[in-house]
Amino acid sequence: MASNQQALYEVILFGQITDPDSRFSQQVLNRFTLRTDSSKSLHWREIIVQRVHRQPEDEGVLVTLRKDLLESQSPETGTLCTHLKPEPARLHPEATVRQATYCPITHGNGPAFASALGYRSKEEVYKRGYEFTRGSITIHMTQTDVVHPETREILRAPETAAWHVEVKARPIRNTQETPLSEQVEAVLEFKSSMKGLIDLDRIDIIAQAQNRP
Repeated sequence: MASNQQALYEVILFGQITDPDSRFSQQVLNRFTLRTDSSKSLHWREIIVQRVHRQPEDEGVLVTLRKDLLESQSPETGTLCTHLKPEPARLHPEATVRQATYCPITHGNGPAFASALGYRSKEEVYKRGYEFTRGSITIHMTQTDVVHPETREILRAPETAAWHVEVKARPIRNTQETPLSEQVEAVLEFKSSMKGLIDLDRIDIIAQAQNRP
């Protein structure tokens, strides 16, 4: 892989649970609990931002301001998450690999900071669910809350709403000492441990499955 050794690369798999039977999602949660070292609840607000004057190189770039509503003490703190377009599937046919950075915002106003950099808010999303960790791997299992169009009140997602799953390895530089292939193997090993319960794949494979008639 001809990668930029200064860049941080993230390996990630995606999955979705659309079965309205809550007992099935509980089975997935139980399996995650057994296969990981720790777990906790999560509740996030995510503001997706994009450049006011978009450039061709912005295609496929995702910039998000994430606020942890359970742990953050200040209403202004959070994380600036940047993900570049995934690497070609021919290089990594079994997992999504993309450049990723997570920059903590410890002071000031996150949206104002993004605005000063030439970004504007595009979409606001609230996610609620669980976070699991296993070594260098983090698993997020979330539902998307509903924002009332008139009152802007945040309404909890109904029990039958889809659960979205992300299994990702900590971003690393692809070097001889820390080869990206080891991160790929780690997420694929976790995928195997969930076999028969939930399918985990690259993002493009998930999208294709959702678009099938």
